[in-house]
Amino acid sequence: MMVTCPPNATPGMELSIVPPKQEKKKPDRRSGQKFEVLVPEDIQPGESFSISASGIRVMIQCPPNAKGGQMVRFHLPFKGSKRSGVKKLEYDIDGWARTLQIARMKFQWAKITKKQAVHSNSIQKTLHQNAYVRHFSKNGVELIPAQLELVDSQLVTEDGIELVSCSELIEIQTMPFDSKVKAFHGVCKAIGRAGVKGSHLRIKIRREFLLEDSMQSIMMLNPAEMKQLWRIQFIGEEGIDAGGLKREWFQLISEELFNPNTGLWMTCGENQMNLQIHPSSGLLNEDHLLYFRFLGRVMGKALYDGELVTGHLVQTFYKHLLGWPVTFSDLEHLDPGYYKSIKALMEMDDVEYACLDFTISEEVLGNHETVDLIPNGVDVDVTNDNIVQYLEAVLNYRLVGRVNLQLREMLYGFLDVIPSALTTIFDFQELELILCGLPNIDLDDWMQNTEYSGHYSGPSDDNIQWFWEVVHEMDEEKKARLLQFVTGTSGVPHKGFAILKGNDGGIRKFTIHGVKLEGSYFPSAQ
Repeated sequence: MMVTCPPNATPGMELSIVPPKQEKKKPDRRSGQKFEVLVPEDIQPGESFSISASGIRVMIQCPPNAKGGQMVRFHLPFKGSKRSGVKKLEYDIDGWARTLQIARMKFQWAKITKKQAVHSNSIQKTLHQNAYVRHFSKNGVELIPAQLELVDSQLVTEDGIELVSCSELIEIQTMPFDSKVKAFHGVCKAIGRAGVKGSHLRIKIRREFLLEDSMQSIMMLNPAEMKQLWRIQFIGEEGIDAGGLKREWFQLISEELFNPNTGLWMTCGENQMNLQIHPSSGLLNEDHLLYFRFLGRVMGKALYDGELVTGHLVQTFYKHLLGWPVTFSDLEHLDPGYYKSIKALMEMDDVEYACLDFTISEEVLGNHETVDLIPNGVDVDVTNDNIVQYLEAVLNYRLVGRVNLQLREMLYGFLDVIPSALTTIFDFQELELILCGLPNIDLDDWMQNTEYSGHYSGPSDDNIQWFWEVVHEMDEEKKARLLQFVTGTSGVPHKGFAILKGNDGGIRKFTIHGVKLEGSYFPSAQ
């Protein structure tokens, strides 16, 4: 209690204080659920393990006085999702899923045990079990084991007002795509109502100085103003923004930011559809960090307002924006040739024959430089004993280290608009579809520019006809996801599927390759 000293009182005097009566609240028996669970045999006291409770994947800690094989109780502080039984934000075949850590009420990634994949050696088996998440550190951004990253499971204002509870957030995560997007924008409107007061924020831009004026205006805004309703005004034009001018501004400004002349981007190999951050952007554009911070804000605001941007990023960066796990397979999207060399290294019986040390060779504007992956890496040889540490250092450098500062600014800008709790709603493929829009897929063009190989003889094969029948029945979202699965992006070349390119830059038409059942049980993409 806070007590105000009466005006006629002096130090040392006694006061009689009668606190106001408070009604005792009856315990709400409906709030939460109690569970009993059998601790797995291989779990030790203090270790955490994941289970599915009322349709929610949760992480619980084995009590210090319990051990594997014993029954323990835990309390879920809210009722489970109405969509009980739906797996939430399940990663891919690697089995990583976002769980709720009961002890701290935070979201946490966990490896969900599945049928073990067959690996040729212990190195591949070890790396298959590992996934990593971007993490802010004093040096910028680094990769840490996915299970160590914790994310807020509820959205609370600075005044302590709860806008979205943990159970509501989990409910949104399990919704179909269209419903999920609608619910997300409903939350964004609630944030706007709880934030800066006022009708809207007017942003004045000179069309001939679009990029300069936009950066100056928007980089001056605080995070609360970033969430406010914007009205765009092009100086010298009489147009009143009822949504159309803002939509035009997002298109024009993203075209400027993704323009190769800015020096911010490079393509992945020769694949013109996917962009990645240029490691030497600082040499090509002295204001590159400001550009990336601004771009992060533009992408965050586009997601927040339901607007579109141009430019498809490599899927790794969508994962970074949302804090999704990355694995060694993500290297293939950045540099297919380098990924093949890494896979070959994993399969060697004795890596010392490769004569490697803890360095990596980097080309900087035509000049080759040697970069230490660890302090004094040039003096540390790669052996069978430290090969896993070497590969993890390579992954960290290739995915975040070489673009550390640029990625940090881009993430800061994005999180200036999108609270971390809301990044748990979408997966990285959905994020691309929302930001770039569902592609205009001409199915007839797709079929006419598809080749067949392997176990399938051609378009007359029964399996092929069944395949296209299924694709015909898909909605636009499912077609886009199929395209993402095979090509790594939902983008379609402007001249259609006839000029679809592979990672080597050559024309690589969409190909359906048939394999025998004993060779593969699931579809795979190359």
